[in-house]
Amino acid sequence: MKRSTILAGTIMCLVFFISSVKSQERGMVVALKSGITNSLKIRNISKMNFSSSMLYINTFNGSNVVYANSDIQKIYFETVAEASTPKNEQKEFVLYPNPTKGMIYFRNLGVESASVSIFNLNGAMLFSGRIYNSTQSLDLSFLARGVYLVRIDNQQTKLIKL
Repeated sequence: MKRSTILAGTIMCLVFFISSVKSQERGMVVALKSGITNSLKIRNISKMNFSSSMLYINTFNGSNVVYANSDIQKIYFETVAEASTPKNEQKEFVLYPNPTKGMIYFRNLGVESASVSIFNLNGAMLFSGRIYNSTQSLDLSFLARGVYLVRIDNQQTKLIKL
């Protein structure tokens, strides 16, 4: 019983911390001893509690998930992909640091190489080229201070140059 009490307290603190930081992207994963893993987005969990033998999870849509504590191998938190996103669909790229003084880096390109274009807010193209998964960086020190749009293949984000 003490194990369940300690685990429940730890889980509830983690759920609160993670959901207050970035609940839209975080999920709780329950890995069962059978090898099955089930994930729930933190934003969908309305209530979670442990009894001496069970884990009860209530969701905002009214469904309930129940696990026997003896069936649970571990519980952990991670970024959870949208259920409707096909596995072969390109992930949203990450550009950092933003704002930047010159050098920018890319993560999650999803492809070996990608077309990169940089536009000012009037729509004029200021840079066009390719980046490769092996380099994943661009030197933009030639740009004046301001706000720009960065397009990689069919995705776009805003960039601030200091």
